[in-house]
Amino acid sequence: MEPEAEPEAKRQGPCPVASVLGDDDLLAEILLRLDSPTWLVRAALASTRWLHRASDPVVLRRFSARCPPRILALGLDGVVPPRPRDPGPL
Repeated sequence: MEPEAEPEAKRQGPCPVASVLGDDDLLAEILLRLDSPTWLVRAALASTRWLHRASDPVVLRRFSARCPPRILALGLDGVVPPRPRDPGPL
C-alpha cells in the first residue's frame, strides 16, 4: 500500500498570512503608524489581542512621541479675568 501524499499546504510550512497576522511586533508597528489617538482607540477595540498590544506601555510611549496630544479647547469655569488697571489721572 502506498503512503498518502501530504497536502501541498503542509509541505510548505505555516501559511504566510497567518505568520504575518500572528506577529505582535508587526502589529505594534502598524498601530504606531496610525495618525491620531482616535484611530488607535478604534483599532484597540477590534480584538483583545489588539487591545493588549495597543495598551502596551512601550507602544503607547512611542505613539505619544510620534503623535503628541492636541489641546482642543481650554475651559476656565468660574475664573474671572483680571480687570485692567486704572491708568490714573492724565
